[in-house]
Amino acid sequence: MKLWGKEILKVFAIIFGVLILSTVSAEHIKVSPDLKIIVNGKEIPVSKEKIGKIEKLLNSKNATLGDIIKIASPECLKSFSYDEMLLLQMKFPVPDDIDKCSNIVKGKMYLDNRISSINKKTIDGIIPLLLMGQSDMSVSSYAPIIEYSADTRVLLPPYFPVQHIGAGAGLFKKTNDGSELIRIVVKTGTYKSYIEASSKYYVSESGYYRVCGEHRVIDERCVPSYWEGHSQTEWEYVKAN
Repeated sequence: MKLWGKEILKVFAIIFGVLILSTVSAEHIKVSPDLKIIVNGKEIPVSKEKIGKIEKLLNSKNATLGDIIKIASPECLKSFSYDEMLLLQMKFPVPDDIDKCSNIVKGKMYLDNRISSINKKTIDGIIPLLLMGQSDMSVSSYAPIIEYSADTRVLLPPYFPVQHIGAGAGLFKKTNDGSELIRIVVKTGTYKSYIEASSKYYVSESGYYRVCGEHRVIDERCVPSYWEGHSQTEWEYVKAN
């Protein structure tokens, strides 16, 4: 009986240990009650009662920018064009996944190996692309103002205008158990080789901040015809006045 009791205690210890590890490793994403979303220069209204729903969506780790806007303002989502909607399906990056990428993300240059597998009749029409996305954050030396951004660009061929190109930047503040989403800015375009989503945030509370970037390119004439990448900056301490 004593031996059996020890085995039961071991099982409980293992289960309890796993629960502790799970709790520690799972970072919670909060959403600021003052969240602002700006898409192509237009601010999307976010009511206080929608904050909880957006927070739940972000913690599912499967949210797109379109999903977030749909919760915040379904009517605004309907006003976007087909081209804008294509790019708003970018997965929204969160700091919980950030260790997998850096502030610069590059695509692969698809050349001989990929093209040789495609019907020879279409080879002449294929344009190999080398793409890059970058997120950035800088703090003014005169005031506690963060300028945050994410950009997507075509490296090769130089200045080649792709059919659809988009970039999104999320500004996060570090919390005790994860991070808090404060701002989202998105920029989309057609037949451009470069696009940047950028905005500014006045820091009212000292702490560590970072930018998570999302990048997407769609062009049926090219290889890859679809590319999506994620980037992020390091946590940086910013002091409020």
